[in-house]
Amino acid sequence: MASPGQNGIVRWWSQDSPAGELFVAATALGVCLVEWGQPERGVDPVERLAGLGRPVRERVAELADRWDAYAAGDRSALFDLPVDLTLAGTAFRKEVLAELKRLPPGETVTYGELASRVGRPGGAQAVGGAVGANPVPVVVPCHRVMAADGSLGGFSGGLATKRALLSHEGLFVPEGGWVASHRDD
Repeated sequence: MASPGQNGIVRWWSQDSPAGELFVAATALGVCLVEWGQPERGVDPVERLAGLGRPVRERVAELADRWDAYAAGDRSALFDLPVDLTLAGTAFRKEVLAELKRLPPGETVTYGELASRVGRPGGAQAVGGAVGANPVPVVVPCHRVMAADGSLGGFSGGLATKRALLSHEGLFVPEGGWVASHRDD
């Protein structure tokens, strides 16, 4: 399997989204990093990308056009967008995120359901850790993973952002919680 840094260049750019400005980076394999506005982790995202290859500020037209279509209301625009999960870390995290990537637009899943889908029934907490470490939120739709009790659970961009993304995708989200697969049509 190819390493994402083999081509020596990682392209990155800023992108508008329904939830605000994003930092997006891509390798030859696909989108590898999405971060909300200014990084909060204390590490410049460009520095993290340096291990994958030489980071260059250059918008990747096809990928950026898909983001623009999503922002304009095409909720399926990111569904088959290629991703590079190198920054996800462990094989388990990559497996969870690859399964989550298959979740069609307009559908949600609980952490427990996702755990069952990857062959780890009862592994909701471990799946929650993998989802929380998702380096490509929105593209791998971690915002569509809910807690078993119907609450929103967590989200790297904050719960207001999670609610905004779900609403943008046509999913009804009451202020106090949420019921899986309830649509606001």
